[in-house]
Amino acid sequence: MEYKNTELINASEKLSSALISIWNQPSLRLRCESILENSTVESNNKMEFYNSYCKEPWQVILWCYCSLNTKGSSKASKDWTKRDKFKEMTELFQTFMFSNSNYNDSQKFVAINIILRNFAGGKFLTINKDLIGDIYIKKTEKLTESLLHDKIIGSNSFNLSDYENKSTKADSWNLFQLLRECQFDLNEIKKKFKTLSIINSHEKNLGELKGLSKKYSRNIKMDMRTSDSENFIAIDLRINKILNRIGLNFNIEKKYNEIETFFIKNVIEDKLSEVLLPSYSSRPKKLKGITPWELDRLIYNLGEENLLESYIPN
Repeated sequence: MEYKNTELINASEKLSSALISIWNQPSLRLRCESILENSTVESNNKMEFYNSYCKEPWQVILWCYCSLNTKGSSKASKDWTKRDKFKEMTELFQTFMFSNSNYNDSQKFVAINIILRNFAGGKFLTINKDLIGDIYIKKTEKLTESLLHDKIIGSNSFNLSDYENKSTKADSWNLFQLLRECQFDLNEIKKKFKTLSIINSHEKNLGELKGLSKKYSRNIKMDMRTSDSENFIAIDLRINKILNRIGLNFNIEKKYNEIETFFIKNVIEDKLSEVLLPSYSSRPKKLKGITPWELDRLIYNLGEENLLESYIPN
């Protein structure tokens, strides 16, 4: 059926024209190939890391919430496996959530906040200034078991019941609720989430986790380049900035599926699949023309470098 949305059609023409212009210049094509190579290596590293450290459902759950907490920082998102931080977090998490019964629920909630915030590269944690104030952790300070113990013991004035009545809840609150519902018991978590997997499940299955939207579930899979995510484009705030520049001003939340489907068909299949033929060394052999996953990485990175914008027709 012919598509009739003028805004989308105009945007697809401009975006396709810009990408083809860039691709047809040898030096810029090399830059595109480098972006895709680096993105693939990064995804492969995450996949390898995930396979090494996510053997149990609780580790998959922690991986998802750690990913969620790096979404606002591209550096944290790129560096977390390289710094081996996830391994450190799993060890701390197991100690404070499951192995040690000396901590009450309020202290476990504080510990979750500190672990997730430190993981994301933040230099301090704020749970709620009215209730607890700030707990500072220097960027250069390694989060050890003894340091975390001292921090949560120092937060004894924090009253979890007061926090429950607040309208604003953090990602750490969603994770805490999930664990509390499972009684902070590894066997209970395993029973409830025994089929949870980032690699083998559809993104909607990750939606079982509190606060993890379908859209961001897709992003987690894309960051690891799972086989099903090859056909995803993350129409998120990063890429939306580029779309706004070419005259596309839809409400992304309401039009997400429509925009993604349109761009896969009208940009990739109709205009780019026979023109943009990546050949970087780590590319899966079975692929031919550019895929939605690759287009997503190109749009984002070329946009960050302000290169794509300069080739968009007026």
